[in-house]
Amino acid sequence: MSTPIKLAYCLLGIYKPGGLERITASKINYFASIGYEVYLITSSQAGRDFFYEIDPRVKHIDLDIRHDLYEHLPRIKAYRESVKKGRLHRKRLERLLMDIRPDITIVPGYHENKFAYKIKDGSLKIIEHHSAKYWNVYIYSSVLDAIPNPSLKTKLSFQLRMLWGRLMTAKYSWHDRHYDVLVLLTEEDRQGFKWHRHTEVIPNPRPMEFDSTASLDAPVILGVGRLVPSKNFGEMISIWGKMAKDYPDWKLQILGGGYMKESLEAQIKDLGIGAQVELLGDTKNVGPYYLNASISVSTSAYEGFPLFMLESITAGLPLLSYACPCGPRDIIQDGVNGFVVEMKDKDAFADRLRMLIENTDLRKKMGVNARETADLYTPSRVMERWHSLFTSLLESKEKNR
Repeated sequence: MSTPIKLAYCLLGIYKPGGLERITASKINYFASIGYEVYLITSSQAGRDFFYEIDPRVKHIDLDIRHDLYEHLPRIKAYRESVKKGRLHRKRLERLLMDIRPDITIVPGYHENKFAYKIKDGSLKIIEHHSAKYWNVYIYSSVLDAIPNPSLKTKLSFQLRMLWGRLMTAKYSWHDRHYDVLVLLTEEDRQGFKWHRHTEVIPNPRPMEFDSTASLDAPVILGVGRLVPSKNFGEMISIWGKMAKDYPDWKLQILGGGYMKESLEAQIKDLGIGAQVELLGDTKNVGPYYLNASISVSTSAYEGFPLFMLESITAGLPLLSYACPCGPRDIIQDGVNGFVVEMKDKDAFADRLRMLIENTDLRKKMGVNARETADLYTPSRVMERWHSLFTSLLESKEKNR
């Protein structure tokens, strides 16, 4: 096109660490660098600093909705606030889009997905999914699994929440079908959206580069993610707790913060492995931790397209993960660049972990293969797919005028 593509990205904000925030920052920076006119439209940034660096060429506008203020309110009150703020959100977003008239509007979050497609500003509307389709079912399942000896009442309560999660998924899927394109991260997830008129699978680009790769000689096992039930770090610690004494020189490092820190610290203390587990908290400078590790592990209950796995293979780390939905099976070639084991198979997980610890040659061979896999997810390769999608959509729109 003769004029720059005008792109609007709608998001809650980029004021805290997170995979969605990080990858959105990476994408809008790339588009700005190749000449797009990029708008970042946040609903709840509220003057807070960006957690991830944003290219100064990106035009940021905050709608000051503050969806984050009712997240921890009682359920009924939170629902009332969400409805009220949802109306305000649509009104302000509609006014803004009618003013800037983007060529393409992208919704990677869930606050705008109920109404962005209804706004008649002339832009093509794209919705992105960054997690497994039934994430709001898996999340309650993972919380229930973390409760020791739950009562019948507790089980029934969580079964109802999971049913509610399925109903919400159906509701959001109804909205999804009104978007021009639904972009998913994996072919596995795409299978659940066969009814949509136009789906595309575009994985996340690897979010960082390294000047070197890990030597894979350091006795360090690395887990990365928020300390929340969905990441299932309690199970990872439990598995390590049963084998740590066999590898006294090795330690498990977990990079990330979250509200489960105290309970995980208590678990580590109970297992007597405090000298072999480190909860490192959040940090912006994650690179050195990857380069100082030898194995990357995950026991997540669900994912979307895990950025830590892309970071791990970029650093040349072999991967070991549960086969959760979705992402691990797309990234890991079992027995080639790592291992994938069935969900909840702790014995198989421990067996593969022992293999990687004890067999240096295997670990390093898989590390080389992992680094080769990382070349499939270079920013230029992945972002070219986005650029091709945008140009083809706009060309088709022009022809149909």
